[in-house]
Amino acid sequence: MFVHFFLFMNIWTVCSFKEEAKVDLNQLLSVLKILKTHYDQLKNNVTDLTKTVAELKKENVQIKTACKCGATTTNSSNVNAKKPTPTNSSIVYAKKPTPTNSSTVDAKKLSPNNSSTKPTPTKSNTVKPTKQVLPVVPAATNSQPAQLRKAVGFTAALTSVISLGQHQPVEYDKVITNVGKGFDARHGHFVAPVKGLYILSATILNSEGKEMHMEMVKNGVQLVAFYADPDDYSMGSQTIVLSLKANDMVWIRHCRVKRPSPIYGKPDQPINTFSGALIVQFD
Repeated sequence: MFVHFFLFMNIWTVCSFKEEAKVDLNQLLSVLKILKTHYDQLKNNVTDLTKTVAELKKENVQIKTACKCGATTTNSSNVNAKKPTPTNSSIVYAKKPTPTNSSTVDAKKLSPNNSSTKPTPTKSNTVKPTKQVLPVVPAATNSQPAQLRKAVGFTAALTSVISLGQHQPVEYDKVITNVGKGFDARHGHFVAPVKGLYILSATILNSEGKEMHMEMVKNGVQLVAFYADPDDYSMGSQTIVLSLKANDMVWIRHCRVKRPSPIYGKPDQPINTFSGALIVQFD
C-alpha cells in the first residue's frame, strides 16, 4: 500500500508541473499577441497624425491666400473712396433732384442706398486679414497627442461552478465590456495597454459548504485576498487603485495549497465578476 501511495504522489507532482508550464507558456503567448496589437494601433495612429498635419498645411496655404486677397481689396477701396470718378458729379437721385452744386459733392458723403450708380465699397465689404479665424489644432495633454490617449475598461463574469487548484487563475467565460482590448478572456488576465492609474475590483462567491481562499495578483505578487467560510454561501469583495505600467498583468487566482477553492456561477447568475478601468494615463 505504501508503494501505491508513493507512485500516486509522483504522478500528481508531474501533472502539477506540466499544468504550471502550460499556464506560463500561455501567458507568454498572450503577452506577445497583445504587444503586436499595440504596435499595429500605434502604427495606425502615426498614419492618422501624418494625414492631419498635411490637411493643416493645406488650410494654412488657403488662409494666407485669402489674407492677400483681402489686403488687395482694401487698398483698391481706399483709392476709390479718395479719388471719385468724374461721373460722380452727374449723379441723379431717385427721390430728390440733384442740387445745382452736385458737381462738388464729396464722394465720401454719397449714400449707396440713394445713388443710382454703383455705390462706394463700405467697410463690410473689406476683408480684414487680422480677423481671420484660424483652425484650432487639438491641444496635447501632458505633451502627448490627443489621438494617442485612449480609454480602457473591462468587466468579465463567471457563469459556471469551478474548483481551483494551487495558483490556478479564474478564467471568466463571459466578457461584458472590454474597451481597449486589455482583458484576455482565454486566461482571465488583464494586461494594462498603457501606463497609468487604474481602479480594479472583484467579487467572489464560494460554493455552498466550501471554504474559499482567493487573491488578486499583479505580475504574480499578491495585492489583496478574498475569503469565504464553509458554513453557507459567502461572498468576498475587494476594490483597489494602483499604478500600472504598460503590459503589467493582473488576475484572480487560488492562493491555498492544501485544498482547492470551489467558486459558484451559473449562466443566469453571473455573480463572480472581475472589473477594471483606466482613471488617468501617464506619460
